[in-house]
Amino acid sequence: MTNKNAPLRDFTRGGQTLLHFFRMGSQVFKRFFALVVLGWVLSVLGFYYLKTTAYERYAVVKWVVARTAVDWMDPQNTLAFRLSNGREASVSIERLARHPRLLALVRQHQGVLLTACWVGLLLTALLFSGVLWLIIQTGRGLRHEKHLRGGQLTTSQRLTTELRVTGQASDVRIAGVPLLKGAETSHLLITGSPGSGKSLAIRDVLDGIRQRGDRAIIYATTGEFVEHYYRGDCDTILNPLDARCPAWNVWNDCHAPTDYDQVAQSLIPDARSGDPFWTKAAQILFSMTAQRLATQNPSTAALLNYLLTVDLATLQQFLHGTEAAPLVEKDAEKMSLSIRATAAAYARSLKFLRQDDAPPFSIRRWVESDDDDRWLFMTSRADQKAALRPLITSWLDIAAAAILAQAPDPKRRLWVVIDELPSLNRLPSLSALLAMGRKHGACGVLGFQSYAQLCDIYGRHAAEEITGLCSTWVLYRANEPVTAAWCSKALGTVENLEANEGLSYGANEIRDGVNLSMTRQTRPLVMPSEMQALPDRHGYLRLPGDFPIARFEIPYRPRPVIAPGYAPVTTQALTLETPA
Repeated sequence: MTNKNAPLRDFTRGGQTLLHFFRMGSQVFKRFFALVVLGWVLSVLGFYYLKTTAYERYAVVKWVVARTAVDWMDPQNTLAFRLSNGREASVSIERLARHPRLLALVRQHQGVLLTACWVGLLLTALLFSGVLWLIIQTGRGLRHEKHLRGGQLTTSQRLTTELRVTGQASDVRIAGVPLLKGAETSHLLITGSPGSGKSLAIRDVLDGIRQRGDRAIIYATTGEFVEHYYRGDCDTILNPLDARCPAWNVWNDCHAPTDYDQVAQSLIPDARSGDPFWTKAAQILFSMTAQRLATQNPSTAALLNYLLTVDLATLQQFLHGTEAAPLVEKDAEKMSLSIRATAAAYARSLKFLRQDDAPPFSIRRWVESDDDDRWLFMTSRADQKAALRPLITSWLDIAAAAILAQAPDPKRRLWVVIDELPSLNRLPSLSALLAMGRKHGACGVLGFQSYAQLCDIYGRHAAEEITGLCSTWVLYRANEPVTAAWCSKALGTVENLEANEGLSYGANEIRDGVNLSMTRQTRPLVMPSEMQALPDRHGYLRLPGDFPIARFEIPYRPRPVIAPGYAPVTTQALTLETPA
């Protein structure tokens, strides 16, 4: 219900507040003006005192008295005057007022007084400025918050200056802000909604990697990084639907039973819910089939033939004596068909692999050759993503395991850049790579659009573990509330002393007053709503250690296109081999 007296109450409230404000301002101005005038008078007198002697001031005072008395008294009246030698003399006021030496001294002191006025004016101006600054700063200090503990916000320019002055600036930069020197192996996390600037940050990182001459493994769901960074004479592209992809098969990177198990686990991910038996059994079936083929006919066509098309009796005979044999028993045909269906759903991505006489490519051997600056690109177009997801997940997992198998080397730097991490299946070796890859020179760069996507693939606890292993965070706009709250929490909280100002007024002026009180407040350094309201290409940078959080704006900087992002190849499905 509308209050009809609201305008009158607003008028009264506003009038009382303004009147109280003017009364308080007038009070401050009067005292401030009196202080300035007093300062000017004292400055003039002080300068005059320093530039004259006591006898000169005595003589000038006597002249002033005599000059005044001439107009009001008999000029022949006398005044006692002390001479410069200390002797007392009685001199007429007329002679004293017209004495040439006294007149010259008076003119000299007039000049001194004029100079003293100007000097006093200058000193008063300085006093005025100083007192005014002190008053304003005191008022501002009472109005503003006082930081007690917790995180702090700063500008990208100030953070850059601090890193350079302390000698901790890395040659890898994001939006012109250097990362912390030596912290590459502590890994980097970049998150942001579509169009917010995530790819621009990854490009800045890739610029720094290329400039340093470091090696890198790069996964992206588009070909934009290939367009700007791929060098056809030394870099490699792994995408079976790209004409530049070399020949790869399972046996190029599997030499021990554990290698086959690892590939099976990454190719066929564990079930997110329900009975895990079916995925575990499918992993065993794939691993045992590939191991058995390694001694007979190690070809992708034969592997897919056993997994997808041969009858159950033939498969059982082929796997006789292995761990997988009980999984394909004819007496449990329904179970066997379910296991094969699970394996087929993921293993069918192998059918796109190249099967010509091209030199074989090994991811493990590529990782072990760490004496150059070659890059390895793993790509897929949007329309290929679903078909190639299991295969690319397996490739990245092989690379992660190969890095951890390397001898420790604190000088080695091998970057693993994964854009759109949730677009892959679960990477079994990812947590191990982030946790133990430091001594092996692994530098992880993980990009994703929302925290909910990461939790959907890895589960909440594993997602917290993965993000917690990244020390450097780059956070862009988060459109949905869950990710916005997660980003806000990641940037931390701050405890401040905040001023609370209360105004009281009444019909009697005695009741008018302003109350100031300081209270401790703990709040997020950046609120979730602020994360949701970030413009495109604006974000926050959090470095490891006791550094403030910097808000930055990353400019769009075009890079030259040096290679096609995607070179399509006409790929036919494999002709499955009939087992001997």
